[in-house]
Amino acid sequence: MTAGEAQAAREVDRLRTTIAIQREVTAAASDRDTVLRLVAERALRVLPRGDGAVVELVEDDSMVYVAVTGTLAPYGGLRLRIAGSLSGVAMSSGSTVRCDDVETDPRVDLAACHRVGIGSMIIAPLFAVGGIPIGVLKVSSQDRWAFAEGDEQQLTLLAEALAGALRHAEDTARLQASEERFRMAFDNSPLGMVLTSLRPGEVGTYLQANAAMAAITGYPVQTLVGMSVRDLHHPDDLDTSAHILDRLRGGEHDVQTFRRRYVHADGHVLWVEVHASVVRDADGTPLYVVGQVEDISERRRTSEQLRERAQLLDLTQDAVIVRDLDNRISYWNPAAEHVYGWPAGVAVGRDLDRLLGTSWPENTDRAAITAALLTGGTWEGELEHRRADGRRVTVLSRKALQRDLDGNPVAVLSINTDITARRRAEQTRDAAMADLADRNSKLEAANQLKLDLIGMLGHEISNPLVAILGYTEMLIEDADGMEAAERAAKLGAINNSAQRLDEIVREVLAMVTLDAGALTAHPEPVALGEHLAELLADVLADHPPVPFDCPADLTVAVQPGHLQHILTNLLSNAAKYGGGATRVAAGADGPVARIRVEDRGRGVPPEFRGRLFQRFARAATTAHTVKGTGLGLYIVRELARANHGDIHHEPTPGGGSTFVLTLPVA
Repeated sequence: MTAGEAQAAREVDRLRTTIAIQREVTAAASDRDTVLRLVAERALRVLPRGDGAVVELVEDDSMVYVAVTGTLAPYGGLRLRIAGSLSGVAMSSGSTVRCDDVETDPRVDLAACHRVGIGSMIIAPLFAVGGIPIGVLKVSSQDRWAFAEGDEQQLTLLAEALAGALRHAEDTARLQASEERFRMAFDNSPLGMVLTSLRPGEVGTYLQANAAMAAITGYPVQTLVGMSVRDLHHPDDLDTSAHILDRLRGGEHDVQTFRRRYVHADGHVLWVEVHASVVRDADGTPLYVVGQVEDISERRRTSEQLRERAQLLDLTQDAVIVRDLDNRISYWNPAAEHVYGWPAGVAVGRDLDRLLGTSWPENTDRAAITAALLTGGTWEGELEHRRADGRRVTVLSRKALQRDLDGNPVAVLSINTDITARRRAEQTRDAAMADLADRNSKLEAANQLKLDLIGMLGHEISNPLVAILGYTEMLIEDADGMEAAERAAKLGAINNSAQRLDEIVREVLAMVTLDAGALTAHPEPVALGEHLAELLADVLADHPPVPFDCPADLTVAVQPGHLQHILTNLLSNAAKYGGGATRVAAGADGPVARIRVEDRGRGVPPEFRGRLFQRFARAATTAHTVKGTGLGLYIVRELARANHGDIHHEPTPGGGSTFVLTLPVA
């Protein structure tokens, strides 16, 4: 084997080693400490000329040795300043740097190198989401000139794997913390808390309950879990309870408050007020109901007693009011003076609802409540009233029709409980719960994006990587006996696969930038006709020319690089899916310029058009025949919108597709 063949064989072996290490890092991604230790140890396998490796992470204005191995092992926890160090250079430049001799390289902290015994080194930066530098991966040697150019690429790949694993570990930690906060709030709530399943086959089954729920029902928590609505609700309430679950499950309501009777474990009946909220997955499928349960049995019994004896309860804390059938106040107890601020001498004789500026519940009014009283004798519900000082209060109002000795209706007795503070507390609680649910949804969406990205990369990277490895092995094994044309063909295939990998990396990095909200645009005037002519000549250098039409004086406001990216992608898509662009046309419509890229291919299937600009979206008809990540059009649209424009698809009359880019006229 020649020296060149031996070198190539070593490079292939190192690439395989790097890939194997990347898989190890991915497998351990949920454990941050394990990932750091693993990468530090494996770095010396990738760069065997090194004798020490360290992961340095940023703390304030310093770098801290958090994972060390080899000759650097004694220096765990060492803290060095970023300024004036090669690690700082790697982070600020965003690229891997190499120092062959610390004695002659002005970028290094020479005193620190002498302290830990470094003669030469390679450093690769580590980045968090959004391109924020968080540290470096460094491999060093006590000898000078220990590393070669190929070593930089190997360390870069390993550093990227480490950065991705650290981001995954941080996401996992945040999700676990969120879940722990929800569990603590659930378990320690003074209200009964229960999760009720809405999944097919187990609708109404209790999935989880807290200690307060056990105290209300008399059943231990472990017994409640696995029981169902039918086991706990009063038999006469089961039909309406099932109806409410169906409405929640069907999406008619996401939040519902209702009162029900429970059968206690010892057999007695109690009344509860239930506040139910539906939790759905990212697709809107109902998963379960979060129920807050309050025992109102005692309050209900008290209300019934107050209805019977209201005239004698001057000492009650509830406002007791009697009005005649013309709505004129005839009785106003001391508690009513305290709740509403109006003295009895002012209130008596006044129209009740005008005095208090009553706001009625939805779908009802005073006439409807009066009709209910005349029919059933009682009414109960929440009302909003205005105090004498103008402040609004919410009351729970229990009303009973009063009759004379002949049974004729003569008055209405109202017992009003001020629940303003309670409602405010419930609203605060509900807002907190909604915020918690929203944060959980965002974490679930981020986790799903991560899974989608891992799945896409596993599929898209494997083919070009296998091609590179396969053709490289062929060239190594039979380089001398291979015809020049065959060698050129294999090198071309390797180049194509490498270009594909580069394209995937650029698209993924662009998507990450977009999702992190780090995309910014700096529009400037661009002569569109001149720009289109140069772009078409460059992109279609090896293809037949494409006719284009653009007014000579049309100028748009856009960041030139973004426009280049957008149009290059549209022309590339036309080549991949439509046999090539057939026409490019531009024109102004008032303050908006429209750029149309047309082709005569098979067009976009109707069922796929709604997902055309989504991440990872691939049409089933071309997913297995045309290479792509499904990110191109998503990135294109976000770039257009960042420049105050947009992009959409139109079917080309007669067959094919037209993509229309809109931008502001400069």
